[in-house]
Amino acid sequence: MILARLPALLSLMQLTHLLHLSAAACCYAITVMPHTCGAAVIYSPLTGRRCQIFENISLEFDPVSVPGFTSQPSHWVIQPESAWLSSLPGFIVKRTITALCGPVTASAGSPEDLDQSAIRLQSVGRFLINCLDLFLLWILCLITKLRRWRREPRANILGKSQPEETVAPSCGALFLNSNRDPGGAEQTSAAAMELSVAKTVMLTGGVLLVPVLAFVTSLLFWPGVLLKAYNWYWRRRLGMVVRCSHSGSYRFCYSSRGTPGGATPSLLLLHGFSATKDMWLPVVNYLPKNQHVVCVDMPGHEGTSRTGAEDYSIQGQASRIHQFVQSISLDKTPFHLVGTSMGGNVAGVYAASYPSDLCSLTLVCPAGLVYPTESEFISRLKKLEENNEREESIPLIPSTLKELDAMLKLCCHNPPNLPRQVLRGLLANRIPNNDFYKEVFMEIVGEKSRHSLQEHLHLITAPLQVIWGKHDQVLDVSGAAVIQKVLPRCQVDLLDDSGHSVALERPRKLAKLMMDFVHSEAKKHA
Repeated sequence: MILARLPALLSLMQLTHLLHLSAAACCYAITVMPHTCGAAVIYSPLTGRRCQIFENISLEFDPVSVPGFTSQPSHWVIQPESAWLSSLPGFIVKRTITALCGPVTASAGSPEDLDQSAIRLQSVGRFLINCLDLFLLWILCLITKLRRWRREPRANILGKSQPEETVAPSCGALFLNSNRDPGGAEQTSAAAMELSVAKTVMLTGGVLLVPVLAFVTSLLFWPGVLLKAYNWYWRRRLGMVVRCSHSGSYRFCYSSRGTPGGATPSLLLLHGFSATKDMWLPVVNYLPKNQHVVCVDMPGHEGTSRTGAEDYSIQGQASRIHQFVQSISLDKTPFHLVGTSMGGNVAGVYAASYPSDLCSLTLVCPAGLVYPTESEFISRLKKLEENNEREESIPLIPSTLKELDAMLKLCCHNPPNLPRQVLRGLLANRIPNNDFYKEVFMEIVGEKSRHSLQEHLHLITAPLQVIWGKHDQVLDVSGAAVIQKVLPRCQVDLLDDSGHSVALERPRKLAKLMMDFVHSEAKKHA
């Protein structure tokens, strides 16, 4: 009978609870990364501490009660006991960490390199913990129901009318005055219980199976939809709310968190070519929780209206962003503007055209300059121009998995080692927009927009910060010296171990540099 299996169910519940605590310790507060030299570099995004262990995995996190772990309060390094690692929960946790972090490499002394992997591991860990919570809840409900069945009269289980009950005051147990055969009644009630429990197990199992099947099906057939769901989950976790604003018939889509009027000015973040507002999520993750931040889709991108080529030029985009600022009343007080790549070009032109709107400006690997050194991307474009193939084969507009992989290697100094299904999802979300991306690209590299930032540099009056990855292959880092020559008072920060995609590769460092600059300028004005 099921009641006879209650101890086994309790053991299963304890195992699930153990898995839950272990997953919480491993995915909520720690990140374990293999070092290039064979050591394990451990970085805790919650505590900011890190350590290096050469022989075995070491887990670092705040004090927490986890079965199988031994605490060392002096520096809070938690090492799993060998016996626990050989158990089923330990094996699962160890294999999970290995599977999630195995392909990732990091540089010594640069914990920021681990940030993106930390975010990925934490997000996957939270998803795993939610699944374990559901499983644990199902077991608890089942055990509660079994105990209730055990206390209830057997006749109630059969659903028949009951004879009068008498309660014994001494123990409070229920006695039934029945003349039926006790053996037959017990067998019938046991069979009914078995049937009810079987139905309950099937029902709850089916409910739990639906999201699992949906996840697997989406991963296999619609990975792009799954990536959009992941971005939605990440925005929700960070408190970023998606909204729309209008300037006449033109619609702007943006996400924001916090309210303006705090101790620091609002942040407006402009993404690069063919990206979306969600590209800033890794950076937002490291901004103060009370910081008012707005991430907008650039003209024609994602949820913002698509019109014509006049809106896709750099000057046209700057004008549209000014309309957006007015539509959400962000210009009531001066704000800090941040732009990367194409967005950096637009941000610079905006600062030159609407100086009263800004209190300060950050340009991250901006386009629109005359670069003394030719980058890998520019070299490829020139070769395509010589062969009259530029519009058909633009390195930043992939149409195959091979081209997508080449784009990631071009944009990142340490390209993420993504599973094939994730790459398929990224490509599936980009391909429907490729014609639009080509139209925008041809507009921003045309004579009208190619050197827009260079032509407007002398008009920028807001305090300026320039951030550039030293290994940028798209827009050469020599552009920083060009800006500094025209605006010698600007602050220049060059980042090691970073390419063009600074927001992806060094989000923690980027957030810190931006906020330090904002705070320093706010103090000067105060």
